[in-house]
Amino acid sequence: MLIRGVGVRNNNLAVDLDKTKGFDNVCLTFAAYISDRFENKCAYNHYKKLKSTFKNNVLSDCVVNAQNAQQVEDIWNDGKIAALFSVENAKVIGNDLSILDELKRDNVLFITLTHNADNLLASGVGGSEGDLTQFGKSAIVKMNELGILPDLSHLNERGFYSVAEISE
Repeated sequence: MLIRGVGVRNNNLAVDLDKTKGFDNVCLTFAAYISDRFENKCAYNHYKKLKSTFKNNVLSDCVVNAQNAQQVEDIWNDGKIAALFSVENAKVIGNDLSILDELKRDNVLFITLTHNADNLLASGVGGSEGDLTQFGKSAIVKMNELGILPDLSHLNERGFYSVAEISE
């Protein structure tokens, strides 16, 4: 939406609100996609733009941000659409775990650890055959503490099993 400059009501992307009209209950995930090409502060600044787009161009009187399953049900009971916010590519945190605290305050529910390439946390499915890094293991522990789910799509197989061992 940000890149193409389109709104959530009606667009030529995979999902818009008009396309959901035939469904009784709708819960959409809006991912702040951080490209592997972004480095350090650029990844974080791009995230901030995407968060702003979600807040200002998606959320409305009929699309409400949900933070848990009960809120999704409450939103549905009010006849509205539930919206979840996530981050695709934990590269956004750089080497600073405290950014996870900010993401939690922004209502990020889950974070894809990599996109396809390797980053400071882990090896992506299109990267090396490496594992979670020490920093990545610390990030998983902190995400668990904050209640942010680690999304394992795009992670390589070795990293997948390491997260399964560490994550609660």
